[in-house]
Amino acid sequence: MKKILFVNKNLFFVISIITLLGSFWLYFNFKDVLGKHKDEIQRIEINRAHKTSEKILLNIQPHIIDKVLSLKDNLKITTKISKLLTYYRNDEFKYVYIIYIDENGAYRYLADGSELDERAYLAQKFTPSKTLLWQRVLKEKKEVYDLQDNAEGLWLTYLTPILKDGKVEGILALDVSTQEFNNFSKLITPLNKALNIFFLLIFAIFVVILLQGILFYNELKKSMIDSLTKLYNRHYLEQVSSKIKLDKMAIIMLDVDHFKSVNDRYGHAIGDLVLIATARKLIAATRLEDKVIRYGGEEFLILIKSAKVKQDVIKVAQRIKNAIGKEKIRVNDELSINITVSIGLNLCENSTKFFYDEVKHADEMLYKAKRNGRNRIEIYKN
Repeated sequence: MKKILFVNKNLFFVISIITLLGSFWLYFNFKDVLGKHKDEIQRIEINRAHKTSEKILLNIQPHIIDKVLSLKDNLKITTKISKLLTYYRNDEFKYVYIIYIDENGAYRYLADGSELDERAYLAQKFTPSKTLLWQRVLKEKKEVYDLQDNAEGLWLTYLTPILKDGKVEGILALDVSTQEFNNFSKLITPLNKALNIFFLLIFAIFVVILLQGILFYNELKKSMIDSLTKLYNRHYLEQVSSKIKLDKMAIIMLDVDHFKSVNDRYGHAIGDLVLIATARKLIAATRLEDKVIRYGGEEFLILIKSAKVKQDVIKVAQRIKNAIGKEKIRVNDELSINITVSIGLNLCENSTKFFYDEVKHADEMLYKAKRNGRNRIEIYKN
């Protein structure tokens, strides 16, 4: 039942990760769509500004612009141009005006399409907010544009050079308002907020699931570790038994000799200390790839990763026996206990396909070692 629960939890955790990754994809894909849509609106506005500039220059250039450029102080003509520019000023184009550069290199108004009470007068000095943008027109002699910082409700400035004999004599400027962008924002903002809330909710759920997964993993790990010796226990063995490749494994069953007499003589607390010390010696005498398991009471099972030469496994078993019987276990300053172990070894040669059958053979050898005098190794022979 626990194994099934573990599989279900794992599956649920995987589904949660997939859901989170899907939410990430949805979130950033939607953000990408918003960005592309914003770029598309910008492209449309730039295209409109370009076509509007062409119309304005087409209307004023053939008849008036040459005279204006040669007679920049002609108020009558500039007023006529300003009136013409007002036709192109609307909710989309907030400001439409023409700037010329005087002999000192200063920017001055030539015509302004604003309302009369807001209109700049002829030759009034103009200070651009982005000087580099205007300098680009003079240098490149072609249309340029740049985004504004939404100051005064402006989103984009589009500049078109007015050329005469290959020289920039004036610059037609269209300031695009933020209306289209604001309309887009009003439509998208609720969706964006909903998406952010959805993403945060999914993320919060994932965090809760992750914490539950960590807690479950810790509990599962605890259930597989013997609380006294900190070795693996039989629950762990049940989990891994189906994955053990017997042709690459040897099994040792080990029992502390006369352990009952240790408990009877010194008490169970001392007996526990003896088991802890035995577990440490077993870990020290085995390799990292070997698994030491407390099988029950004073009995231990060791899974030895078998080498091609079976004699090497026998040497490991001898090393374990010698390591435990060589030195007394120091319980405290006043008490040291000498213990020995009996070992049953199954090399798993010509083994069956069933793990616990091989464990049974190792266990039979353990009891044979006990019957034959203890503190010895008996090897199963098929």
